[in-house]
Order: sequence, then structure tokens, then C-alpha cells
Amino acid sequence: MDEILIYKYLTRQTSQEEERALLAWLEASSENKQLFFDIEAIWKLKSDFAVKSQSLGLYNSLVNMNERIDKVEADNNVAKHFARKKMIYWWGSIAAAIFIGVLFLTNYVISSHAPFMYSYTNLLPDSVKQVTLKDGSVVWLGTNATIAYSDEYMGKERHVKLKGLAFFEVEKDSSHPFIVETETFRVKVLGTSFAVNSDNNNHKGEAVLLKGSVQFENKAGENIVKLHPGQQVLYSEKLKSLEINEIDAKTYTLWRFHLVSLQNASITEIINSIEQAYKVQILIDSSDLKAHKYNFYYKDCNSLNDALEKLFYLTGKRAKIIH
Repeated sequence: MDEILIYKYLTRQTSQEEERALLAWLEASSENKQLFFDIEAIWKLKSDFAVKSQSLGLYNSLVNMNERIDKVEADNNVAKHFARKKMIYWWGSIAAAIFIGVLFLTNYVISSHAPFMYSYTNLLPDSVKQVTLKDGSVVWLGTNATIAYSDEYMGKERHVKLKGLAFFEVEKDSSHPFIVETETFRVKVLGTSFAVNSDNNNHKGEAVLLKGSVQFENKAGENIVKLHPGQQVLYSEKLKSLEINEIDAKTYTLWRFHLVSLQNASITEIINSIEQAYKVQILIDSSDLKAHKYNFYYKDCNSLNDALEKLFYLTGKRAKIIH
């Protein structure tokens, strides 16, 4: 099944024949249902379709099926929800790493009495690497990000060091606080989901909280601010500045699933996003679209043509690649 048909369904552009085809495809296997749910779940983060007002019997049957899928998948955690795709990405990363020799796991001893240190680095461009820690906490590393921890990780504190961009899903353990340390700041939690981005060259840092609560600290461990879900903190050690913003944390952290979600975006913002993701220049006749706002998503691990096809079904305009 082409994802374009799913996208057309989510944007209410399918014909009755296409809806029948989609329904048959969903009933064919559980894997098809999961793929549909993956796409639908992301769309539902920022889109609200009034499907209950539809009178078409087949359409309602499809909606009821979606609700059953939602109920089953809601019992699974987010890690299981995306397990199939993550395994593909993980094995792909391992194979590429063996071939080019850029992905490595290092154990070393600083001295005869020092603990072992484990270091994971993602050097593959435009990729995300998943790492599972000893306590079951999961970390997604962006390109050029590194996480390191010692074999004393499960001691008094669960302490990790980070360079670059990472997303954390921390297992709750009140007796062992989880601390993310960078060269500029620290983030301390008990169990939660959050993203951290450290810019060591400019002594800047950022944290985004998806759920739970975190304590943002300076590098000396002194508390600066406590974040609540949906908040972003921007910190500059040089300027001694701190900025807290209310954001859509779900959309902001979708990068770990290779998903780009744009909410209430102009055609210019959408084009700019696609151009940056694929490093191209795009030409489109948008003169009559400038007053419109769109909800748009695409997977940056898919082809450029896939993103442009979704754009066509949303706007009715064909875009051309000029560079």
C-alpha cells in the first residue's frame, strides 16, 4: 500500500473505491494495521478530523477499526509502538557502521582504579541511533551526538554525559536519580521523557520536556529552574541568560522517529522545511496559496518525491526541483 493513499485518507481526499482498497489492505495483516496506526497517530498529534459526522457506512467501519487499533496499541509503550521501524533503523546503522567503520563502542580504563567507561556515538549523517541503558532507559542520539557512562551507572545516581542532541525515555526509579551532564549544564530527573541539546562550542544548551518533570541545573549542580511538560528552556552560560518557552513538545521531539510535522504552516514554511531536509531548491506556483495554512508531515528518511507527492495532494500544486 502506497503511503500516499493513507495520506489522502487522513486529509479526506479519498474516493469510495480508494477507501474500500484501504480497508481491504488493513484487514490483510497486523503489520498493515500497525503501519497505518503509526502514520495516523502522528497525524492525530496536531490534526482533528470530525470523522463522526460522516454518514458513509464504509467510512464509519474504517473509523471503528482505527479505534480498535488505537485501543490495542494504547496498552503498549511508545518504544514497542515503534519497535519494528526502530529495529530496521538500528540494524541498518549497524551494517553501515561495519562497512565504513564510524560507529563504535569503547571501553577503556583511565587508571587501574577508575571505572570502565562506555561511549556510544552516532556519526552517520541524517540518522538516529537508539541506545538502551542498563536500567532499561532508552536514548535516541542525533547525528554527531555522543553519550557516555561508567559501569557504576546503577550506583547512587544514574549518571550519563552527553554531547549533541538526544532524546531520553527514563525508567522511573526514585532511589536512583537520572542525571544528564553536559559541559555547560545538567538535567536531573526521576523518570520522564525529554530532549537535551548541548552546544559545547558556544556554551549553550536546551532542554524540552515531553512528560514528567525535570530539574535544569548549572554545571555545578545548582538548581536553576524546574520544567513542566510542554516547556523548553534555552540557556547561555556566556550570557548568563535563561529563556523558558511554552511549545508543542510532541511535535518538537518527533525527529527521533524521522518525522517532520508542521502545524498551521504557510506554503513558504513547508517548502523551506523540505528544501532544508533534502538540500534542494524547489519551485512551486504558490501565488494563490499564500493566505492558506496547512497541517503537513513527512518522513525525512523517505524520498524527496514522497514528500512532494504529499504536498501535491494537500495543495493541488506540482513542485519542481530546480537544484
